[in-house]
Amino acid sequence: MSKDTKLITVNYEEVEGYPEFTITEGVMYNGDDLLRTDGNEYIFLKTKDDIYTNVKDIKIETSNNKYEIPIFSQIYFLEDRITYYEVQGDSLKYGKIEDIDEISKININGEELTYKEFLIKMGIIEEKKSPSKKKKIRKNQLIIQKL
Repeated sequence: MSKDTKLITVNYEEVEGYPEFTITEGVMYNGDDLLRTDGNEYIFLKTKDDIYTNVKDIKIETSNNKYEIPIFSQIYFLEDRITYYEVQGDSLKYGKIEDIDEISKININGEELTYKEFLIKMGIIEEKKSPSKKKKIRKNQLIIQKL
């Protein structure tokens, strides 16, 4: 892996990667001695171009369909769709999920979230905050100032 590769934990925390590591079933090992590097469990590798490689299987349920994205697929998450390449033998097969919306369900490592919750946790979108309520002054309201 590249030194620019980041890792995403099961708690959606981003951790710096480093060259010559191996990941098996979400656990990171040193490439040299194959000893476990830390106590974290990971769900994604992330490139500097925001392309994710899942190190756990992903299940998605939209209002009309069910999908599975196999482990080690190259995934690009957008608000209104997911595109990915999955490994099939010696080649890559293109896939896309276009009927996804913010209430679709995504399940990774046994944790189910709505797609919107997932995008927020991944930092792909920001949670929209409700506008703050400002006090309005009526036209006919008298304002008294101290001099």
